[in-house]
Amino acid sequence: MEPEQRKNREITYQVGWKRGKIKPSEGRQPSADDRRQAAGSDRPEGRIYRWNRTFMWRSAPMTDNPRVLLACLYVLPAVLFAMFLWAVFELSRLA
Repeated sequence: MEPEQRKNREITYQVGWKRGKIKPSEGRQPSADDRRQAAGSDRPEGRIYRWNRTFMWRSAPMTDNPRVLLACLYVLPAVLFAMFLWAVFELSRLA
């Protein structure tokens, strides 16, 4: 919807027992926060956020091959059991 077609209206809200109304101002220009929210980002872009988005949230590279997933299905429990036995052995040596 174009900004010219929008109609200004009151917004009623309730937080707990408190109620209120938000009245839009007619001649107000959008602030930098409004423009950032309209663009879809409410956080500043930093190195950590870029790293998180590019490396942590990408798809797993081996999910295309079902043979690799099947091998992980059988190997992972054996490896975890071996690590558990090793941890028990190390703890028994300390006690």
